[in-house]
Amino acid sequence: FVVPIKRPKTIENVLEFLGTFGKWSFVDIIVLVEMMVAFRSTILLSSIAEIEVVLIPLWGFYVYIIATIMSLTGTHVIMYLHRRCIYPHVFLQDPEQNQPQTFTTKTKIIAISGILVSKILYIIGCNLEIFELINLQGGRIASTPRYSILSIGTEIMDSSFEFVEDEQRGIRFIQIMWFLLCFVIPIMTSCLLFGMLIFNEHQRSIFMMAEYASAWSCVEVLLVSTVFTISQIPTFGDGLIDANCQSCFVVDTNLLVGPFAVFVVGSVLHVLVVHLLIRKAHGIIFYDDLVVEENDDGDDQAGVGQQLQGSSTTKNEDHTELDA
Repeated sequence: FVVPIKRPKTIENVLEFLGTFGKWSFVDIIVLVEMMVAFRSTILLSSIAEIEVVLIPLWGFYVYIIATIMSLTGTHVIMYLHRRCIYPHVFLQDPEQNQPQTFTTKTKIIAISGILVSKILYIIGCNLEIFELINLQGGRIASTPRYSILSIGTEIMDSSFEFVEDEQRGIRFIQIMWFLLCFVIPIMTSCLLFGMLIFNEHQRSIFMMAEYASAWSCVEVLLVSTVFTISQIPTFGDGLIDANCQSCFVVDTNLLVGPFAVFVVGSVLHVLVVHLLIRKAHGIIFYDDLVVEENDDGDDQAGVGQQLQGSSTTKNEDHTELDA
C-alpha cells in the first residue's frame, strides 16, 4: 500500500484477489470441525470397558484462526483506502456530483431470481443429511450415524465438551466460527446484494458491505472441504489402528448422492450469483472507465487522488452523465 501507484487498477485487482481467495485459509477450520464430529465415538471393548475417541484442538489452532482473521481484516482496510485514492469521484459528498448509478430492470429481475433460487437450494442442502459414517468393529457394523452441514455444527460441543472442560470457550469459539462462515455470512451476503438492487441511494455503501461479507462467506470452501473430509476419513482412521487388526474399530464413509447433489447445486449457484453481481456492481458504482493508468510508454497520465478536470462523460443506459 505504501508503494507509489502507477497502475491503480492493477493494484485493486490484486487486493480483490487477496480478499476473494483469503477465505481458503479457513479450510483448516472446516476440516477439523468435521473430523471432530466424525471421530467422536465410543468403542465397547467388553461389558465393563470402553474407549472414548475424541479429537481436541489445541491453542496453536486458535492462534492460526486469529492470524487469518487479522490478515483478511487488513486486506479490507487497505482495499477501502486504495479505492478512496483512485475513485475520488465516487466518495464525493456532494450528491449532485456523485449521482447513484443503477441496474437495468432486466438485470434486477435476473439477479433477484438468482439470489432467491441459490439461497433456497443452499439452505435446503445444508439441512439434508449428505453423508453417513460407517463404524465397523470386528467386521460388524457398530453404528451408521448420518450428518448434514447443520447437524455437524450443532454437535461440535458434544464432540469433546465433556472431556475438555477447561477448553470449553475455545470449542464454543470454533462452533461460532462454523455457523458464521457457513450460514450467517452467506445469508447476509445474499441479503445485502438484494438490498443493493433495491435501494439505489445507498447502493455504494451496501455494495462495499456485500463485497466484504462475500470475502468471509465460505460456501465454496465448505463444499470442497466436505468432499475432502468424506474421502479422507477412512484413510485418517486407518492410521490410528494397527495393520491387519481383525477386531479393531474401523471408520468408513458413504456419500448420499441425492442430498449431496442439492447441496452442490445450491453452493455453486450461490458462488456464481455473488461473483457475477459483485463484478457487475463494481463497474456501475465505481465507473471503471474513469481510472486512468500509465500508458505503454511509461508516461504517468494521472496521479492517484488527482481530480480530472474539464471533461464530461456520457454514460449508457446503466450510467448517468457526470462531471469528472
